[in-house]
Amino acid sequence: MTTVAQRRAVTRHRQKASAQGLARVEVQVPKIHSALLRRIAETLRNDPAAARHLSEMVGAHTAYTSGQTLGEFFDGLPDISGPEFDEVFELGQDRSLPEDIEL
Repeated sequence: MTTVAQRRAVTRHRQKASAQGLARVEVQVPKIHSALLRRIAETLRNDPAAARHLSEMVGAHTAYTSGQTLGEFFDGLPDISGPEFDEVFELGQDRSLPEDIEL
């Protein structure tokens, strides 16, 4: 359990960061990517030139914009289909129409 002083210190710290234009973000990623994500966050926070470059690079690979529908987003992704995936996606199900059933 935290003390009142600890809670106030955290609140002050977060208010200062917010006043500097920073936003608190919590994400969950696989453990192997956590160090990378911390380095990316540090770059975005501390190096404006590198942050712009990083943002452009990442933005090119994550093309979703809030005005898009989910279908438009998926249509914009690169086509990765090919015969090497046919076996993986073959469901082996009967695709015929269902029989009529009397109720």
